[in-house]
Amino acid sequence: MVFGLFGWRPGTVLLLLLAAVEAPAFASVDAAASSGSVESLHSTLSLAEAVRLALVDQPRIDRFTAEAAGARHAAVAAGELPDPAIFGGIRELPVSGDAAYSLTRDRDTQYVIGVMQDFPRGAKRRAARATEDRIADRFDAEAQLATREVRRDAGLAYLALWRDRASLKFAAAMVGDATLDLERARRNASAGTARQLDVLRADLERATLVDRQTAREQAVVVATSRLERWIGAAAAQPLDEQLAIAAQLPSEAEIRVRLVDHPMLATLHAGTAVAAARADAARAAFAPDWRLELGYGSRPEYPDMVMMQVAMDLPLFTRNRQDRRLAAALAEQDAARAAFADAERALVAEALAVRRDVERLDVRLAQFESHIVPTAIAARDAAADAWRRADGDLASVLGARIALLEVRDEALQIRHDAASRRLELDYFLGTDDTNAAEGRP
Repeated sequence: MVFGLFGWRPGTVLLLLLAAVEAPAFASVDAAASSGSVESLHSTLSLAEAVRLALVDQPRIDRFTAEAAGARHAAVAAGELPDPAIFGGIRELPVSGDAAYSLTRDRDTQYVIGVMQDFPRGAKRRAARATEDRIADRFDAEAQLATREVRRDAGLAYLALWRDRASLKFAAAMVGDATLDLERARRNASAGTARQLDVLRADLERATLVDRQTAREQAVVVATSRLERWIGAAAAQPLDEQLAIAAQLPSEAEIRVRLVDHPMLATLHAGTAVAAARADAARAAFAPDWRLELGYGSRPEYPDMVMMQVAMDLPLFTRNRQDRRLAAALAEQDAARAAFADAERALVAEALAVRRDVERLDVRLAQFESHIVPTAIAARDAAADAWRRADGDLASVLGARIALLEVRDEALQIRHDAASRRLELDYFLGTDDTNAAEGRP
């Protein structure tokens, strides 16, 4: 049935409460609405399946995976010696005297060719490689974070569409009831047993409910488009109406423990490691590098010559170079630690707030299931029975019907909010979406 959207919960049976025996004028519309749900059971889209589809060929995740692979390739290159250089030219060419610009008349003039190799210190190469490795770790953590974000965002889009479709069914059922009342009011007015005012009221109520139905159809279109962003054409499938909610919540102590492994914190921790590696590279810059040059000189009229020389950096004046780079790297490291500490506090506070919100939503949902919805149904039925016995007026029926629609929508919204908050809690704790969707702890 339409009202089976709320599903089963321990200790309450909302399905029976919402499908309580109603007057014949209302039962026909509810039966018609429920028949569609039976047919859709063979091809319904569950929350878990929607989340799974959202993770297939997901560019938000693929981006970070590719960047991590690129950083690891860069790490290998950073740890290697730089490429050797080849040099060549003319050396000791006279520019004055009898041998000016002659390549053969002066014994020191020679054609030179050689190779040159820089040898950065091993500590510098290790620090450069460690920096790229830590950057790759950060991208890996960001890929895990993106996975959780996709699961959460796709799930929230699914729940929004689930809510709007269910609300549309409620509105459509109410339009059917209002149509029957309008027809009855017209018959009674023709028979002289009702006032024309009743016909006008019934007509106005039906038009108002049709407008509400149209607004909900619009909401369904928008929600479908938002879910399509994640799963494409699959968003047009019928949704699983039996949306169960997990009965148990993790304790606050468990939440604090499990948040330690959150990928957002892993991303910031990797950022701290990147800053530390850069600080190590800045410290290594105080040690000099050296280079080796080997050359061969050809003298056409004299014996050939070979050349070998060694050069070394002289980091003697470090105040405005190495010292500044090290200070900058240490400041970056302090900033990364502060960002980690701030994010950890915010993450814990937000996760605990979501859990507490779920607790209050569960209380409200139980109140709606056990008392508010059944009372609204009873009030609607009583007003309808009184009107049929000529012991009441149509205005009371119309008011009770509108009140029931609003109560049902509010109960639907609370169930949607409770499921959404649990989905957000899954984002913090990393529990399996299938368990969250199917109500398993």
